[in-house]
Amino acid sequence: MAKYQPPLPRGLLDSIEAARYSFNRVAEHAKNAMNELLNAQSSFSEKLNTSAEEIFASKTAYINAFHARGPAQRGISHTEAFDRQMLFRNEYDQLLRRAESVQRGQALFGLPIMDISDLKSVGRQLDLLQRLYGLYSDVYKLAGSFEDQMWRDANIDDIETSLLALQTRYALYFSFQT
Repeated sequence: MAKYQPPLPRGLLDSIEAARYSFNRVAEHAKNAMNELLNAQSSFSEKLNTSAEEIFASKTAYINAFHARGPAQRGISHTEAFDRQMLFRNEYDQLLRRAESVQRGQALFGLPIMDISDLKSVGRQLDLLQRLYGLYSDVYKLAGSFEDQMWRDANIDDIETSLLALQTRYALYFSFQT
């Protein structure tokens, strides 16, 4: 401005200088903030990669354990299968939460996102097993209640209603399976 000597009022020139000074301060502050973020990003990125490796190892071990000694294993009692299903469901929920957190971090930093489709497949199997074991448990309880009941005291309409409800749940189970 001083080089060309424009005919501007002194107050306007002071405002221009104040704006230039403020802009330079903001630009310097932005540069410092960007440097801090880049330094922080590298440490967070390293932690994220470490977490992703841990999650991948945990996921692989979990899926192998599920197939080797999970609730669908042949030759175990229904109570043992139900207990295993509950244990694997709890572990699945924790592992899925951690894996999704890592995925969000990977998306934030623009890294390749870890595939957890195989883990979600196990989750769907656990959902179906939970429905199946719930249905089995209800059938078992209903059959036990029939054994304890005297036939002369039996209400055929109630029994028929209970059996129809179980039949409907059975049909729903197989519709979810396909």
